[in-house]
Amino acid sequence: MLTNRLTSVNYVKKRLIQNIQRILSKEVLYGEMQ
Repeated sequence: MLTNRLTSVNYVKKRLIQNIQRILSKEVLYGEMQ
């Protein structure tokens, strides 16, 4: 049970990092287009 929770926490962290990186790269592309 504990390892399962740890795994889900790591999964959520990975998803958050991926979303942040995607947003940042979009911001950079948008800034370069202007």
